[in-house]
Amino acid sequence: MYLKALCLTKFHSVLFLGDSAGGNLAAALSLRLRDMGANQIQPKSVALIYPALQGVDFSLPSYVHNSGAALGTAQETASVLLNYMGHSIHHSRDLIRNNHTTSQLKRDIQPFIHINHLPEQYSHDTRIINSTFTEKPSFVEDGSSDLENSLRPNLLDPYCFPLMAKELSGL
Repeated sequence: MYLKALCLTKFHSVLFLGDSAGGNLAAALSLRLRDMGANQIQPKSVALIYPALQGVDFSLPSYVHNSGAALGTAQETASVLLNYMGHSIHHSRDLIRNNHTTSQLKRDIQPFIHINHLPEQYSHDTRIINSTFTEKPSFVEDGSSDLENSLRPNLLDPYCFPLMAKELSGL
C-alpha cells in the first residue's frame, strides 16, 4: 500500500540523505528500489555522509580516521553495527580487530572492499601503512569461523551493507 502511494507521487524530485546509520539506510533503500525495478520512485539524488556501508573490515580509513569523531569510538561503532544485525554487542572487540571473518571470506569480498579501491592519498597515512591490513597481504589471518557463520547472512546482504551489492550503478 505504501509503495503504491509512493508511486503516485513525484518521487523523482526527492533526495535521500543520511549520515552514519542513516547513510546506510538511504543507500540500502535506494538499492532496494532499484532492484525492485521501481524506476518511477527512484530519488533524484542520494547523499551519504560517512555512511556505514560495510561490516567486514574495520581497518579501512573511514573507520580509522573517524574513530572518536562523529562515528563515536571504534567500540561504539562495532556495537551499533552488531545491534543493527541483531547480534550481541559482546563481539564488538572481534569486529574492531577484524576477527569476525575467516581469511576465505576476506578474500571473497576483496572485489567489493579493499584498500586498493581507495584514492592514493590514503596510502601515505601512517595509521593505515602500519596496520596489518597493508603491511602483509590483505586479510591473511583467520578470524572466528563460528562468529563468521552467525554474521555472514548480514555481512553479505547488500540491503544490510550496500557495498556488498554486485552492481551499484543506477542508484
